[in-house]
Amino acid sequence: MSIFPTKILLATDSSEEVEMAAKVAVELVQQTGSELHVIHVLALPLDTHDPSSFEPGWRRQLETRARSELKDEVDTIEASGGTVADTHLGVGRPDAEIVALAEEIGAGLIVMGSRGLGGIRRALMGSVSSAVVRHAHCPVMVVRGEAVIFPTKILLATDGSEDSELAARAAADLAKSSGSELHVVYVQPMLERHSRPMRSQSIFHPKWSRAWRKKVGANLRSWYRRCGRRAAR
Repeated sequence: MSIFPTKILLATDSSEEVEMAAKVAVELVQQTGSELHVIHVLALPLDTHDPSSFEPGWRRQLETRARSELKDEVDTIEASGGTVADTHLGVGRPDAEIVALAEEIGAGLIVMGSRGLGGIRRALMGSVSSAVVRHAHCPVMVVRGEAVIFPTKILLATDGSEDSELAARAAADLAKSSGSELHVVYVQPMLERHSRPMRSQSIFHPKWSRAWRKKVGANLRSWYRRCGRRAAR
């Protein structure tokens, strides 16, 4: 059963990265006949969640500005030919608000941009997109670099685990709906004792290599069938 058409939740924050994510979300809606929802989260400092910790009217001013930014983002989407089914203003921690709303409206896909923080900054500040990927109940598309133009090539990375099932179904559905090519790469996890180079010569034994390739081939064929269509490669 396909996940499309579905409700696609676009998370916005008025950044350049989100502009690209919005373009992708609009195209996905058009390609799959889905419904577009947009959320903008007003992220308040931790100590301002207590109403007594800030001046009267200050939070109301911030919410008014956030609603204005949300309206501007929706206007931009509609000016580009997109249709927004509903808008949502969240107040609090962005990742928690996005995940909660996606579950509340029954979203089948979350689309968001990534600021591409480096390792140190990500460790210090955290990453909203990373947190959403970890906690969302549905697939998450994080747009980085340039906006995706469909049809395109979609790479499904799988290790054969049950956790890969949803990724495979989403990738296959997206490929079918957008007329894109689906490529599959299967990664066979190595045993811990073989995880370091040259730790054991048995990994290079011809019999082990043939058995491994045979197993990988069987797994790939199985995943081709699970995807519901023949992968491009």
